[in-house]
Order: sequence, then structure tokens, then C-alpha cells
Amino acid sequence: MALPSGGHFTNSYTNDQLSRVVTPDTAIDYDYDCNGNVSKVTEGNETVSLSYDGDLLASIQYSGELSTSIGQQFNSDFVVDQLTYAGSSAGYAYDR
Repeated sequence: MALPSGGHFTNSYTNDQLSRVVTPDTAIDYDYDCNGNVSKVTEGNETVSLSYDGDLLASIQYSGELSTSIGQQFNSDFVVDQLTYAGSSAGYAYDR
């Protein structure tokens, strides 16, 4: 696809899933878990890894220039009830 600047970007697919995007400036790679969820996105030395509890996003791990993680836990209604960032946790309660 052409960009207004005259550059192009190209999408590549593996098994009908986006596996790579190449732009004039960079390339971004995508990996998937066995359930078809995005499990890792990599651009150069930067990586974002995602893990799931079933279909619910449970944690995000950043590595590269920013190295930290975000985790979330769900209650029985599949609503986030705890969030963890950089080793600190916060609980959430909801009114019904």
C-alpha cells in the first residue's frame, strides 16, 4: 500500500494471520499462540509479550528500552479485580 510520502508498507500473512508489517522505517513481527491470540509483537529490539487466561488477556510483558510488566486478574464475572504493574498491585471493587 502506498503512503502519502511515496513510501510503501507491506503486510505478510501466515495461516491467514498477520505475521509481518514492513514500512519504510521498520519491520514489525507478530506471533500467535495455539488459540490464535497475538502472543508477541516485535519491532527491532523492542518486544511486547502477551499471555492469556483462556481468551482473557492476563499479562503484558514489555522488554527492550522499557522493561516492565502489567498483569490483571479477573473475578467470576470476568471483570478485572486486580491489576499489577511493576511489582505493585491494586485491587478493584465494583458496585452492582
